[in-house]
Amino acid sequence: MSDSLPQEIIDAIIDELKDYKYDLKSCSLTCRSFVPQTRIHLFASIELSSNRRCQQFMAMRSSSPHDHLSAHIRSLTINFRRSDLTARHLLNVITNLTVHHITLEHLNWSNLTSDMQKALCTSFPQIHSISLIHTIFPDYPTVYGFLSGFPELKNLSLSDAHVLTTGDHMGHELRSVPLVGLSVVGAMSIFGLASSFSPISLTHLRSLRFTWSVLNDLGSLKSILLAARQNLKELVINQVPTYGVIDTGLVTEFPRDLRIKGLHRLQVEMWDCNVWGGSPEFDQLDAWIDIFSGAVVENQEQELGVWSSLDEVLSTATRSFNSLSVVIYGLQMAEAARFKEVIEGRLKRLKQRGMLDVRCKSFLSR
Repeated sequence: MSDSLPQEIIDAIIDELKDYKYDLKSCSLTCRSFVPQTRIHLFASIELSSNRRCQQFMAMRSSSPHDHLSAHIRSLTINFRRSDLTARHLLNVITNLTVHHITLEHLNWSNLTSDMQKALCTSFPQIHSISLIHTIFPDYPTVYGFLSGFPELKNLSLSDAHVLTTGDHMGHELRSVPLVGLSVVGAMSIFGLASSFSPISLTHLRSLRFTWSVLNDLGSLKSILLAARQNLKELVINQVPTYGVIDTGLVTEFPRDLRIKGLHRLQVEMWDCNVWGGSPEFDQLDAWIDIFSGAVVENQEQELGVWSSLDEVLSTATRSFNSLSVVIYGLQMAEAARFKEVIEGRLKRLKQRGMLDVRCKSFLSR
């Protein structure tokens, strides 16, 4: 079959399978002409979690000297869950890599050898984005020392990333790394991110993605928004399902003048906390509308009025705003569809201007 098709078409077909590694592996064993393009996708992202994995990759790279295997790698995950990953084996792999994204999982910085710490800080000068998942740093100066080793860093993702203390700043100049994009999952682990001691500068932030599950996370969200609102263009807020009643009165702690004038895109994903056995009303929806419109929701009638207020605020006061995405999750799609119809009816201006996207999804699709 490959002899009857131009290589460009074969490559285009393989590109459609880029998210299906099992199928890509099968293709690579089917025909020689499939191999180059399948390798581009198979090795776009790799994970190193042990010395054995490093040795396997080195053997594979040595067996394909003309394929430039390392050139395909754009994203690297280093998982420290196992303790046998050494700096020597890691350096053998990462030498000459030009990855743009790195993920560090189960990292306790204080447990690393000095050679390993140096390898992580100096081996990736072209990194654009970093993800820290289940990580522990001793203090903020250590975090800054780590992040400052990446001069091209623009985006940072934090998920269960702990900093034990702010550290000793006496006699030292306070420094921070400017970011363009920040993603946060669970703010309890990164207290003080917007404080003067933070190793991260939020004043240039243009995109913020914030996932929360407990009320204490909202305090951190508030402080980040206050620090970043000057240049923020995109705000995506996602509520993870919880099994308790959320006190919507918490929104009174948010400043009523919290307006992000340059915001271009707002996406808020919520989970109705009462859907597990209570009122069908989307209580959390009320809370977020309260935050962004300054209205107080007491009953269903006023709730619908809040949507109209939001329509007016986003379509007139915030001139640069161009997109509002509302995702409704629920157990009953028919019920969610009714909410969708009502919401669209109350956001007439945004809908007429093509600025509104309301979607209904089952909780099973999350």
